[in-house]
Amino acid sequence: MFLAVSSNDTQLENFIETTIKQVTSYKVLDSKNHRLLKLNFFSAEKLITISDNINKNYTLQKPFHYSDLMKIIYEIQHNYYEIIGDLTYYVSSGNIKYNNKSIWLSETQNTIMSSLVCYKEGIYKKDLYLDIWPRDKEIFENKLDTHLTNLRNLIFDFSEYYLNFKTSKGKIKLDVN
Repeated sequence: MFLAVSSNDTQLENFIETTIKQVTSYKVLDSKNHRLLKLNFFSAEKLITISDNINKNYTLQKPFHYSDLMKIIYEIQHNYYEIIGDLTYYVSSGNIKYNNKSIWLSETQNTIMSSLVCYKEGIYKKDLYLDIWPRDKEIFENKLDTHLTNLRNLIFDFSEYYLNFKTSKGKIKLDVN
């Protein structure tokens, strides 16, 4: 899962980014050139208001425990989705919906799909490979290509939507309509 965090309070923003990085596997990125869940934290005297891409607001009473913060973030990310052509893709769960039908991606497929959706300008295939298989000593590009083909076929069989991948200079990109 990919997040962007912003706040009117830089100390709060740094605390939230650090907490997220320490207790989750989420990647915190800037929102430029990325499709991701954007969380804005507005700090007032006694409350923190959290808003997301969907413009739903949540509040957190000061002082707060980080577990209360994480509960809100988990709730927000559970409802977060991206539109890919005719598909609705729920990034955190790996669920894809199309015409009242639903399909679940495997963990590997969801890692691939979420990375391709997040990085608008593409991700280096080597970096994607290492995100999926960090313990591999050698990189086998055909292993990743096989998973990409299987993901494309799975989604096409489910929805007749063709995932279009473009590769240039070692980067792979999902061409989203």
